Amino acid sequence: MKSNKKVMILQCTIENCKWSLRASCFIHGDRTLCVLTRFNSEHTCSVDVPLTDHRQTTFTVINDLIKNKISLAGFELSTPTDIVHYIRVQHGLSTSYQKAWRACEAALDDTRGSSEDSYKMLPQFAYILELKNLGSIVEYKVDTDGRFLYFFIALFAFISGWQHCHPVISIDGTSLKNKYGGTLLCASTPDANHHIFPLAFCVLDSENDCSWTRFCNQLKRIIGGRNEVVIVSDRHKSICKAIKAKELLICSMLEVLRMMLQRWFFERRNEVDYQVTDFTKTIEGILKEHIEHSRLMKVNPVNNMKYKVIDGTS
Repeated sequence: MKSNKKVMILQCTIENCKWSLRASCFIHGDRTLCVLTRFNSEHTCSVDVPLTDHRQTTFTVINDLIKNKISLAGFELSTPTDIVHYIRVQHGLSTSYQKAWRACEAALDDTRGSSEDSYKMLPQFAYILELKNLGSIVEYKVDTDGRFLYFFIALFAFISGWQHCHPVISIDGTSLKNKYGGTLLCASTPDANHHIFPLAFCVLDSENDCSWTRFCNQLKRIIGGRNEVVIVSDRHKSICKAIKAKELLICSMLEVLRMMLQRWFFERRNEVDYQVTDFTKTIEGILKEHIEHSRLMKVNPVNNMKYKVIDGTS
């Protein structure tokens, strides 16, 4: 490439190839504009020349090309390999894995802020969450050096709904994939329609005995005086397994989780508003199935409290 402030000349890196570009450059306000004056788009170099990493495809250039692909709920280009493929297919450029990784990190920082800034926002996030959800349990803890320990959330909607759910609590955990890692613990219970009903979730610096003790102590505040509660772990269905945003910064991940649960509550409330039966949709289905199976049965009374049921299929 032979260029100066007034003229930009680009040539193929392969000797004797006729591909070239020439443009005139000038200052317009606070911007530099280039006008294409000549362009030979045909490469005359051999097709068996391997494509290597383009020197001018810097991580800053890649950052500009991919940053619009990143959103709050997760990003379309989730790995450096995805970015390398996207740059090659969409822009005809080759780049290294290292550049793609640096560009991904820079794009995330540009659109969502840094991991450090996200942790600094947790006190404000906790304050707003409690302010807008009176009666909720929100606790944010750091150690004596100001390092993050845990962030616990149990919204009032979870706490009040628990009294109307089955006395079974499922606890599950998943590892976070952001810069500083950590663990997300979730507690849920089956509601009357056999849906997952959230009780609490907590982000921990790491999963150990001390962290589990903190989480369980907070969970006891939600259970209250309810007796005969069964606690199980690692159920097949859980809130943790429904979360697709484990790579996000901590505040973004918590907000995505809050939005997901808000959507669940909205959809279920609408389902109840249009319900015309005495029981929930799932229970109605079970009762109808049992009634259908019982049509062939013969019932003989023994007394006012006992009946003899004979299977009509035998």
